[in-house]
Amino acid sequence: MALGFGAPLAFLSYVFGESERSFHQEAAPGRPDRVLMVADVAGGFSVDPVYRMELVSGSGWSARHWSVGVRWKSSRAVWDGPDRITVTGGSAVMVFDVLADGSLSAPREEPLPPKH
Repeated sequence: MALGFGAPLAFLSYVFGESERSFHQEAAPGRPDRVLMVADVAGGFSVDPVYRMELVSGSGWSARHWSVGVRWKSSRAVWDGPDRITVTGGSAVMVFDVLADGSLSAPREEPLPPKH
């Protein structure tokens, strides 16, 4: 009897839950203690990806997680140096500086570079 309900419940939790479809992590240049993590958390509510981005500073039980944000399909987060994260999407670039304690600065908006 439990097996009969288990499969539909697992399917519904996948469709309506926050299951991660893809995941990427990258350490900062020269700073293995700083990792940028990007996960597609759209689950079943969207065919388009929804990216959750965060910075993990430190390691193990003392690692701190700092939210870079949640962005829709066209966003891209990358390291732009050991202390700078840029998120490109739409018509602007959001820039985050990683402070000495591993936390994030408030984001600042910069215009997109011109296309060649």
